[in-house]
Amino acid sequence: MRRKAIISKIITSALVLCVIFALAAAAAELSDISGHWAEEYISYGVEKGYINGYADGTFKPDVNVTRAEFSKMINSSLGITKEAENPFFDVEETDWFYSDVKKAVYAGYISGYENGAFIATNYITRQEAAAILSRIATRPENTKSLSPVSDEGDIADWARDYMVFVFSKGFMTGDENKNLNPKGNLTRGQAAKLIYMLATEENVYNGDYKVSLDNALLSETVFTDGVIFESSKEGASLALDGCRVLGTLKISTKDKSSLEIKDSAVSDMIVSGKGAEIELKNGASVSFLTVKSPSKIKGEGYGTVYLASGDLVSDATVIDASPRSVKVMTDAVIKAGDLETLEITSPVALVIQ
Repeated sequence: MRRKAIISKIITSALVLCVIFALAAAAAELSDISGHWAEEYISYGVEKGYINGYADGTFKPDVNVTRAEFSKMINSSLGITKEAENPFFDVEETDWFYSDVKKAVYAGYISGYENGAFIATNYITRQEAAAILSRIATRPENTKSLSPVSDEGDIADWARDYMVFVFSKGFMTGDENKNLNPKGNLTRGQAAKLIYMLATEENVYNGDYKVSLDNALLSETVFTDGVIFESSKEGASLALDGCRVLGTLKISTKDKSSLEIKDSAVSDMIVSGKGAEIELKNGASVSFLTVKSPSKIKGEGYGTVYLASGDLVSDATVIDASPRSVKVMTDAVIKAGDLETLEITSPVALVIQ
């Protein structure tokens, strides 16, 4: 048995070495990256397996990147595996990028156009790439002014905060003429650099993270999947500071728990636990919040709030916030100020205090 185990280990080690050498060779065999400014970033990406060259042995570092290609690169580099439903009418199950678009939707870093299209083959601009990186990466240590940038005036109004973010993080620093070229298309070489920085400089956690403490603080981490906080202790608390949760944050606690989300972004959140208090601070955001027990919702930055199946009648759910919309899907008691949108999705008994 010992001999078999040794032979097995030798075979395993040999296979690992073969894979390593094959990946290194794949990068070395690319015929058009030697001496290119992005050679280091391309070689790293090829060796890690999240980018690759063409069948003719080239990488084409100066060729533009499409929206679908950039999504695939990000998913592969960060290890994003979970998928959401496909919301785009122009993305078909037979498309090579179908799965990657659904992963990007799950992680909350892409959005389509106003007409509901994704247009996967469109080249992605540098300011669009900045928007994506801003939804994934953790906050910069310091926010920098764009005043040194020569073409600051070319940045679209909607993209300004995103460009400030990537400039402050050092993801985009400008060319020799101090231009960020925000409306220019992102090239494959530039994409390799951006994703290299994202993969090597961010603290990324893959898989569902289970919080083991009754009173916990999570900071400066990108969670590519879910974060699960379960506690049987009354008054348990969880704080997120400078985090990105690309999956679902699940809160299942005893009465009167508290959740503080500061300078963080959460794609999806589900709360169960009577009297839970959720508060957003310092520009934090939650795209989708599902409430299954009477809770208090405070702060600004909520997208859609769902009042879903569960006990929502034993006490009032207090909405001290201005979410983009509130959808009532079960009997509920609500105490709220001015709500922009209140949608009742099915016959329910609703009391508004």
